[in-house]
Amino acid sequence: MQLLAAADAAAAAPGRRTLCLVTYLALAGDAEQRRDYLAGLIWERRGVEQARASLRQCLVDLKSQFPGLLLASRTSLRLDPALLTTDLAGLAGLPSAAALAAAIARLPQHLLVLPAIGTAFDTWVAGERARLLQRLGEIVRARLADAEASADDRAALRAAWQRFQPDEAPASGPRPATAAAAPAPPARRLPGAIDPPLLIMPPVEFSGIAEGQDLAEQLRDEVVGGLARIRDLRLIVERQPIAAIPPDRHGPCFVLHSRLRNLSDGPHLSLQLFSWPDQQILWSTSTPFALAIDQQAVDRVVGEVVGKILPEMERGVRLGGHAASGSLYVRYLHARHAARQPENFAAARAIADEFEAIIAQDPSFVLAYLPLARLYNTDFVYTRAGSSGVTERDRAHWLARRVIELDNGHGHGHSLLAWCHLWRGEWHAAETCLEEALKLNPYSADRLDEIAFAYMHLGRLDRAAELLERSKALMIAPSHIYWNDRTLLELLNGDPGAAVRAAANAGSDYLWSSIYSLAAHAHAGLDCRAPAQLFRARVGMIFPNGQLPSFDDLAFWMRRSGMPFRHTAQLNVVLDGIRIGLGQRR
Repeated sequence: MQLLAAADAAAAAPGRRTLCLVTYLALAGDAEQRRDYLAGLIWERRGVEQARASLRQCLVDLKSQFPGLLLASRTSLRLDPALLTTDLAGLAGLPSAAALAAAIARLPQHLLVLPAIGTAFDTWVAGERARLLQRLGEIVRARLADAEASADDRAALRAAWQRFQPDEAPASGPRPATAAAAPAPPARRLPGAIDPPLLIMPPVEFSGIAEGQDLAEQLRDEVVGGLARIRDLRLIVERQPIAAIPPDRHGPCFVLHSRLRNLSDGPHLSLQLFSWPDQQILWSTSTPFALAIDQQAVDRVVGEVVGKILPEMERGVRLGGHAASGSLYVRYLHARHAARQPENFAAARAIADEFEAIIAQDPSFVLAYLPLARLYNTDFVYTRAGSSGVTERDRAHWLARRVIELDNGHGHGHSLLAWCHLWRGEWHAAETCLEEALKLNPYSADRLDEIAFAYMHLGRLDRAAELLERSKALMIAPSHIYWNDRTLLELLNGDPGAAVRAAANAGSDYLWSSIYSLAAHAHAGLDCRAPAQLFRARVGMIFPNGQLPSFDDLAFWMRRSGMPFRHTAQLNVVLDGIRIGLGQRR
């Protein structure tokens, strides 16, 4: 990769990271890129402030070497497309197969060779290189299908393309670009293989509001900042309004459309998530919005957007296919969906094997590490008592640490590592990880539930209550996980009546709901026959022969596999409730 000055076509000599930054912006086209994201991508091993300072210095150098090339705002960057082009940009417009063959012959065999500056950027380079080859292959195939091209021109084009195809090419034309060889990390990402869903965010539209433009720009900056924290999606900030975006610009993806309108009862913010380009609406909401950017309003809007659209996007990918059905990402989504509540131990074991296979195929695919570690930490989601032994817990701990090594900004990775510390009795380390997870991703209801539940086990009940309320605000309706966690919180707070009411909302199909419900009924002095019967059936099914063991063995399993409490007194609240509910003597 070289950056050339237009005047004399002599190679410029920008710094390694300046070259990487320009390459990223050049391939992004006219789409604006957030400064904070670029700082973290190009200087991922540095702290936030140091990375931002390095980006500022890089921009100073870039402006001095290439005046006018950079278009910068307070929060974003892009390159002026009128002042920069790439040697691949004009290939599609060449007039003939012969011209295309000559142009391809001048290309280096290995495209997009850049300095290795960090895991995240290197991963992007590998994926972008494969996408460039895929696009080049599409251009070649189109020319080979041109009826006006002569046989000699077709042969010359195949020969030029053959340089990118080291093994034998099919007689009918070039091999698909996914098979092309290029220098890459050992576990190379294939085009579309593991990319999370792509979300396009056009400008916020506004009508009937004098301050609309400034307010809309500020609001979009804040929402984009919240979305940028989510590792399960890719984000493109569009400069064009939705009506001006060509249907084929981004391929199949999702669009978050927002509009500020002054209605009869005051300003409202409307949000719509729809698939692109077919524009099927997946989710929508409208909420009153004050004509000012205050933190409470921002948190509410960002929390609603982040907390509610990602499940709909993943559902669209899983059911409708915004990626090939055999892709790693779709395989991961199917496995993760099944891992939430496996039917039995054999199914849970098979899901774990699928995650291991995905990781073996691409060790850099961090998303697959997370549900796998949960399986290993939790008796395979409590499908067989005692199945999480030392080997499984050690593997879970390694997976969690590996996620942080690959992506230190992954909030779920830090919360997962916190639970690994809890299982090891490393209380201070667990709390440190929880706070880091919360800082990195404060808008995911699932993460807030997970962190709140961990704080209960650390004995910090007030903090757990605060986070549960924040989680509830992000959901259309509280999930069974929320009510399950609420049941335990009320029980530990000494309000068994409230715990019984929460348990009624948690449902009867989940193991820990049946455990907490029995303890709550017992401490509230209520009739325990029905919850005890449910407890025996639901808990007994994960033990040999479907039989509930003795109370001592049951208590041992719960201490070891289910409730890593820091304070024994809190563990005893649950155990005493179960003992009373089952009619056991001390």
